[in-house]
Amino acid sequence: MLELANIIFEAYKNRPRDVSTNPLGQNKKKRWFYVYTKQNKILVSRAKYHSESSQLKTDRILDVVNADKMLALYSMRKNNVHVSKKASSISVNQAYWYGIFHDLQF
Repeated sequence: MLELANIIFEAYKNRPRDVSTNPLGQNKKKRWFYVYTKQNKILVSRAKYHSESSQLKTDRILDVVNADKMLALYSMRKNNVHVSKKASSISVNQAYWYGIFHDLQF
């Protein structure tokens, strides 16, 4: 497993938990989702402990091959660079990646 993905994997393997999305707009609501691991995968599902849950119909496996790219975009996003088109071309799970990076204080 890649180094960044391994850090994320270990964090949620040891303590699976609800994590919130990290919207930039003041009028956007945070949505919660649950991050956990299974075998060697990082997965997200509907929140278990918060009522304002994301509306995931099924659990999603995060594509760890793109973790480094998503972290780079997250860093740019924190500096007010518009990255949504680029991020969506890499992963449909960008909101979950951003929430995880925020939760782990990257």
